[in-house]
Amino acid sequence: MLVKDIILKVCDFIENKELALVIKTNDGATEELAEELEVLIKCFNLVRNEIATEVLPNVKIATLKSNNKKIEFSSLNGKVIEILSVKDKNGYNIKFDAFADHILLDCDREVEIRYNASPEELDFEGEFTSNIPE
Repeated sequence: MLVKDIILKVCDFIENKELALVIKTNDGATEELAEELEVLIKCFNLVRNEIATEVLPNVKIATLKSNNKKIEFSSLNGKVIEILSVKDKNGYNIKFDAFADHILLDCDREVEIRYNASPEELDFEGEFTSNIPE
């Protein structure tokens, strides 16, 4: 599904026929309609992020080796919202302390990190999948 499809449904809901027509015909929008479209895209991304943090978590798994018992969130894919678990190669839980931009482990080895991440922001032509209908 495309972001564009969701925006078209929103246009129907808010009864903005002018913007819907511009989207369907791919005609040049006035400055005012272009600004409205940008606001709707921002709203889409905010709602998508809220769903990912509260309803349908965006769980990711990464296998990394710690560096001095530390793993930077920047080495993970996506913006980290919450660390769910850290395990060693045998599946045993590893104790960790989470901070704003990294975690500290009680060991210095390769670990598997399960975490909830914010979804990447999408633009008007962005494609996404969801179990939640439009």
